[in-house]
Order: sequence, then C-alpha cells, then structure tokens
Amino acid sequence: LAYAHESGFVHRDIKPENAFMLTDGRVKIMDFGIATKGGGNKEGRVLGTPYYMAPEQICNLELDGRCDLYALGILAYELVTQEVPFDAESIQDLFRKHIHSPMPDPRKIVPELPEDLYEFIMTSTQKAPTDRFPDCSVAASFLKAASEVPVLDRFGMSTLSATYHESRRDEVISIL
Repeated sequence: LAYAHESGFVHRDIKPENAFMLTDGRVKIMDFGIATKGGGNKEGRVLGTPYYMAPEQICNLELDGRCDLYALGILAYELVTQEVPFDAESIQDLFRKHIHSPMPDPRKIVPELPEDLYEFIMTSTQKAPTDRFPDCSVAASFLKAASEVPVLDRFGMSTLSATYHESRRDEVISIL
C-alpha cells in the first residue's frame, strides 16, 4: 500500500477480499480496478465498498493515501472484532455513520486488545484525514515500534526473585 501511495495511486477499495496473505505472513493488496492517480474522484462518482469508505471518499472530495489508511483501520477493527464498526439498513445511513458517528471502541468487544493495536485502529479511522497517520510509512513505523516493545508473558512468569539490600527491607515488604 505504501508503494502504491508513493507511486501516486490511491486504491479506494481496501477490504478483506482485496488483501491476500502469503505463506510467509506478508500481505499483498490486490484489485487496483478502481484505483486513481493524482488526487482521485475526478469521475464525479463515489466508488468503493461502503463498509470501508472514508468520509472524504463518500463526499467525493480530493483523495490521498489517508483514505486507504481509513479503510485499513476499518479492516483492522473487523479482523479484531469479527464485525464491521458501522452497519445500517440503508447506504445513506451507513454513509452518515462513517461521516458523523464516533468510531466504536473495539475494546468493548475485545477487552484484552493491545493498546498499540487500539491506537492504530482509532488513529487510522479519524474522521478528518489530517487527524490520521500522515501516510503508510508512519503507520507501519508505529506498528513496528509497538511490536518491538517486550511484553511479559503473565503465564510464563509464575515466580519472581528479587535481591535487595537489607536496609531496603521495609520498602520491599511494603510493596508486597
């Protein structure tokens, strides 16, 4: 996706059906059939899959890679919760939700959701493009940095040993 954006393309249809996972774990984006170059939405039509469309895409405004990041955030929400964040009886109501409704908190469905994944979803799906990650490289760097933070396995650590100076005994006991 970053490569497409660096080449001036906006995909406009990021969704599960257009993401393909290779056996080595890398994900490839497919179907650039409605991709646009140089700002997009020049045809005067709203194109994309409604469940994943960014507000500016719905409103037929100038597009850049941040509209794909919005869709990627929606896709991440769906992968984590097993449901799309916005649904409605009509396409108009669905569009209104994308434009006006706050993004549902995925932790209400998945309370143990890691903070970094929560932050990625919530930042990527901000209503205003300027409030999202500025581009895929920044989003990828955020996720990479978050994945490198060591997390203790709470089940793997059943005992803890601490060595302290005898003069600190009362402090150690107060912590326990």
